[in-house]
Amino acid sequence: MRITCKKCGTELELPAETQGGDVVRCGNCGKGIRIKLRPSQGRVAAPVSAIEPVSERRGGRGKMVVLALLVLGGIGYAVWKNDGIDIAALKQAVQGQLPVGGENSEVSISGDDELASQVTTLFEERCHRCHGDGGSDEGGFNFVLRLDKLTDDDAYVTASDSENSYLFTRIEDGEMPPPGEGEPFSESELELVRAWIDAGASSVSGGDDVREPVSNDSLLLAMRADLNSLDAAVSRDTRYFTLTHLYNAGLSQDEMETYRLAMAKLLNSLSWKPELVIPERVGEEETLLRIQLSDLGWDADTWDAIVETDPYATTVSTPDGLKVRELTGTDVPNVRADWFVSRASRAPLYYDILEIPEQFDNLLKLPEVNVDVDQNIADDKVVRAAFVESGVSDNNRMIERHAFTHGGFWVSYDFASSTDKQNVLEHPLGPDGDDAFDHDGGEIIWNLPNGMQAYMLVDGEGNRIDKGPIEIVADDKQADRAVVCGLSCMSCHANGMIRKQDEVRPNVLANRDAFPNADRILRQYPDADIINGVMDEDTERFEGALKEIGFDRLTDTSEPVFHMAKRFDQAVDRALAAAEFGVTEEQFVSLLDETPAIARVLGPLKLPNGKVKRKQFLAEFKEAAQEFGLGEAFGENNSSASTELAATTPTTPAANQPTGVAQTPTVTPVAGTAPAGIAPQATPVAGNVPTATPAGGPASPPPGNAPPGGLPTTAGNPGPPPGNIPVEDVKPLTPEDFIHTWVNNQGDEIVTARFMTVTRTGDVRVELLPRVWSIGQEDYEREVSGVFWVFKGNPASDHLVRIGDVNLPDAPLNYIDVPRSEFSEGDQAYLKHLEQLVAYAKVSKGRVRYYTLPWDVLSPVDQQYVYDLLALIEKAQPRVAEPMPPIGLPEGPPEPQPVAGGPPQQEGPPDDLPPGEGPSTGFAPPPGPPQVPPRRPSGY
Repeated sequence: MRITCKKCGTELELPAETQGGDVVRCGNCGKGIRIKLRPSQGRVAAPVSAIEPVSERRGGRGKMVVLALLVLGGIGYAVWKNDGIDIAALKQAVQGQLPVGGENSEVSISGDDELASQVTTLFEERCHRCHGDGGSDEGGFNFVLRLDKLTDDDAYVTASDSENSYLFTRIEDGEMPPPGEGEPFSESELELVRAWIDAGASSVSGGDDVREPVSNDSLLLAMRADLNSLDAAVSRDTRYFTLTHLYNAGLSQDEMETYRLAMAKLLNSLSWKPELVIPERVGEEETLLRIQLSDLGWDADTWDAIVETDPYATTVSTPDGLKVRELTGTDVPNVRADWFVSRASRAPLYYDILEIPEQFDNLLKLPEVNVDVDQNIADDKVVRAAFVESGVSDNNRMIERHAFTHGGFWVSYDFASSTDKQNVLEHPLGPDGDDAFDHDGGEIIWNLPNGMQAYMLVDGEGNRIDKGPIEIVADDKQADRAVVCGLSCMSCHANGMIRKQDEVRPNVLANRDAFPNADRILRQYPDADIINGVMDEDTERFEGALKEIGFDRLTDTSEPVFHMAKRFDQAVDRALAAAEFGVTEEQFVSLLDETPAIARVLGPLKLPNGKVKRKQFLAEFKEAAQEFGLGEAFGENNSSASTELAATTPTTPAANQPTGVAQTPTVTPVAGTAPAGIAPQATPVAGNVPTATPAGGPASPPPGNAPPGGLPTTAGNPGPPPGNIPVEDVKPLTPEDFIHTWVNNQGDEIVTARFMTVTRTGDVRVELLPRVWSIGQEDYEREVSGVFWVFKGNPASDHLVRIGDVNLPDAPLNYIDVPRSEFSEGDQAYLKHLEQLVAYAKVSKGRVRYYTLPWDVLSPVDQQYVYDLLALIEKAQPRVAEPMPPIGLPEGPPEPQPVAGGPPQQEGPPDDLPPGEGPSTGFAPPPGPPQVPPRRPSGY
């Protein structure tokens, strides 16, 4: 069978196994197309009672054709009379005359917004209960009120084509709502949906919730504030899961609620504790979920096992981040919820968290289990059922239940064939004995102490396996069709145990003489009432636990862990990629432009409809985050234990500071307090905002390599002594406080520049200042005010030096290029320093944006200067409760202030700034505590 792609016109040959409802993707343009099979093509028609007579709909279409002819005739007459056409009046007339559902229809259509509004109301009344309300995720469809999302990739709605819209045809054929979930749509309701789709399937203008994105700095601040509200022992036991990137990517509250339910279900499915745990929601947007490790029976090693496999784990060094690290005792205090659900629901991480032994016999010996399977079978204390048809296998299957402390302990026996010793109807006893069956593996399901279910897959020898052999069992919901523990188990057993009709007992009763051990077989394979009774008992226990953690609807197709994992594994588009890196889409594209190596992999995301596979995205994320300046990759060689820092911070007398160093009072951070007033970083951190000190650096500041930003304190380490500035006597900050002559660890002056910020990786970012340059020879010399931008030309020859933001008395220029030999000796020496710093320069669009000086390159005096300055900022401007505006959305850079003794500043940004970047201000901060600490404009 062939179809035609509506986007590019390519004819596509469908595979023979294509089913109605499948989504195929055009190999030419990539458009997703939902397949609709007509009854003649094998589609199951809806019951006649579920739809209105076809003749009535045809009559309705006939009226529409007649009306269209009348309208066209009117248009022709108007043109012939040269009267012109009143389009608005015509549209109103058509909308007023079109029949919607017959003469008695109560639906009125008055434009696209009205159509969308009425359809939203209709879907809310008829569909929302199963497809979004309270996180309900029936069939993996929890966004029925997101009209804009319904048209994505034509998966549900094909705009302007109701007859080929999957959602509409399911409603039209009476498949939705399903039996028992409400009356079929009336003719007028059908025509409303049809009219909305055929009119373009638009959303209500301005109907989407206006939301402010949650910045990563705000997320860190929220964690810090939350931890500060807890006792010290509790905070060290605290960890977080984040949904912030999904919120910023535009997911609706219904969709977010599904993720919260999935987290609650999975966390409790990974706990041996008897009490159920509901993650605490933190923050106004509730994108942070807080847990206590001990509540789940986890410890620091459990968390480390999770973090070590996390492809998003990055470390940053900001005051809030370091404080969060200190309070929790780990470098990685939070993990992304969607990744966690996708990976922790699958072996081997699933086994690692639950600490499932590698042998079935060792599982039975756990104190929480303590089941003697062999003795129970020998004593006939089992409830068994066997059947020829299984939902996961092409061969027969047998299941047995053992009663234990927490409910039911179920063991299944699976076979590679259904003949000889693998025919369970012929050999129903075993697995040991002379006439026993010979199985190849099985699935273990048991009730956890909290009522949830746990799972294990084993081979024929009882060895734990991650996936079942495809030739024995299969899961068609998985891309590779392999049954994976425990995601496949959770999906299949969404509401607990599945009733199965035993076929052994009827066979033995009908052929008793054929089975010498008939009495024993009948004791192990009881009546259906007994089998169904114990199944229902275990199911009720499981469903009761689900309801206690927030599940209102329990159906076979509403399992949120599976749907959440499936969504995570889908390809990543630009909007989601940007949200996962914690930047805007514009910033993300700009970052790709500046990092060609990363763009080789993630470059397709620059295209409007571009996507990359999730595996490709995850493989590149850490390297990309590091290249983007968003954090350091947290890998296998990093320890997630909190780094212990020295207790004291030596001070440096002002008299020892080199010439040119700003003379600021020496202040050390207050014990246990991170300078929260530090300037926001130039680029947002990746959405997973763990923090850590860069590896390899000594711990004692300022001598050594520990970055600033707040010193963690630990037991036995009270932190540095308080500084010598009383709280009531705070020195006002001035522009000169931020201007510094930086000295390297060899004692050489390297550059005079304005302190900008401490980066997330613990280094110091500085910005060059305007200066007066002496250019020319003895016979002709003049002074030029401007900022060094970049070296041009061959380094082996006479460099051209580009000076930007030039301010000449006779003409303001964007920049000038001057041979290096034309500069004075003092300028030559200065330029030599800049040449040596080229490895630390951020160059973009022909200019140096800033220098990032590694912490361990700076002299101890300069390290002390940074600590002192951060302490001053902390004291001059206490942290306010409201989070700072998200980076990339500033109200505008501060008003430029001339530096004392420096030239006036050029007005307006240079012409060659890259898209999305603000001007290089070249100014020092205004006097006094800044309203917002020193920061770069958006785009940095």
